[in-house]
Amino acid sequence: MYSFQPFPVLTSHRLQLKSFEKDDLPRIFSLRSSKEVAKYLDRPLMAHQQEATSYLHKMQSGVSEGEWIIWGIHFKEEGFVGSICLWNLSKEKSTADIGYEMLPSFQGRGIMSEAIPLVLQYGFEEMGLHRIEAEVVAQNLPSIHLLEKFDFIYNDKAGKWERDIPL
Repeated sequence: MYSFQPFPVLTSHRLQLKSFEKDDLPRIFSLRSSKEVAKYLDRPLMAHQQEATSYLHKMQSGVSEGEWIIWGIHFKEEGFVGSICLWNLSKEKSTADIGYEMLPSFQGRGIMSEAIPLVLQYGFEEMGLHRIEAEVVAQNLPSIHLLEKFDFIYNDKAGKWERDIPL
């Protein structure tokens, strides 16, 4: 298993990627209850604020146990705007899946284009991953374009987008 203690905070000129906090709960609920955000995802929408608290605890527990790492994306001027994670971690294969989601009002501002390289660098350099994968439905063209921007290639046999460690 991986150890994420102390929790790695990743920063860029506009972003801070850090552990979820209680102050994030209202926006976590907005994110996880948004039909627009979930339209390409196979998950139920949150219906009650309490679900955000349960989700926060579940995410923190998974990080503590080394099952995944998830960051809250904080736009320096606006606070919590989304999340990005590495999950399906396999130390044996040196692989992980990347996942991300953004509040609709913050989409199209280049935030994810700034967050993804931070997470790729962390995964390859700090965790020693050799491959990072992503599952995206074919209709989710913005996400596909984003992955292509960061040199992910679609693997027909695996049905996933893949990016290997840079040489």
